[in-house]
Amino acid sequence: MRTKFLDQKLTFDGNKAVYDGYGEPVMMDWETEWMDESAKIICSKGGRVLNIGFGLGIIDRFIQTYPVEAHYICEPHTDVLKKMKTDGWFNKPNVHVLPFTWQEGLKDGIEDKFDSIYFDAYDILNPHDAGGLGFLEEFIPMLPKLLKKDGIFSFWAGPVFESNRAVCIQFRNALMGALQPIFQLEKRKYKLSDSELARDRLRYTNQKNYTIPVITYRKIPLKNPLI
Repeated sequence: MRTKFLDQKLTFDGNKAVYDGYGEPVMMDWETEWMDESAKIICSKGGRVLNIGFGLGIIDRFIQTYPVEAHYICEPHTDVLKKMKTDGWFNKPNVHVLPFTWQEGLKDGIEDKFDSIYFDAYDILNPHDAGGLGFLEEFIPMLPKLLKKDGIFSFWAGPVFESNRAVCIQFRNALMGALQPIFQLEKRKYKLSDSELARDRLRYTNQKNYTIPVITYRKIPLKNPLI
C-alpha cells in the first residue's frame, strides 16, 4: 500500500523538480510557461490572491511580479514548508503562508473573500489522496464561501482537457456537474513552445497543447443543471 502523500519524504532537485517518495514528479520546471500564463489570468483582478499547493513555487514567483494586494499560499507538506522558509517566502511582505490542508483551514470559508484562487494541490486526478481528495465533491462547492462574486478560479489541469483516457473523461464530466448551476467554464487553449525548457517535458509526456480553465460565476444561475 502506498504511503499517503503528506507522509512521504519529498526530494528537491534545486528549483528544477520535486519528487514524491516513490520518485514520481510532483512539479517540474518545464511547467513554467503554463504557470506564467495562469498567473496572468488570476492576477488580472489584482486584490487578494490564493494559491493552493506550492510545490516549486513557480506560479507564486510569477504572482509576485504583479501588484496584488495580498498573496496567500496554502501548503501543508512539511518538506515544502521547510524549503519555503529557506527560500524566504515566510518573510515576503505581502505573502501569507497557510501551513495546513485546504480541507482543514478553508472548509468554513473566510470573512474577506479572494479575488482569485488557483488550485494546484497534488494530485488532482487522484480522488483518494492529498489535494485530489474531495476536489470535485468538497472544494468546488466551497468556492462561493471563498471567491468574490467577480472573482476568477483556475486550476492546474494537466492532461484533463487533452486526453481521452477514461479517468480524464470522467473528471471532465464530473467537473461540469460540480460547477453547475453557479459557475461557468471557459477553456483557454495554448501550445507549449519549442524552448529547451519546454522540450524537457518530452521525457515524461508527449503533451504539446494545454488548457487553462477559467471559472467564473454565471450572471444568472441555471435553474436546471445541463448534465
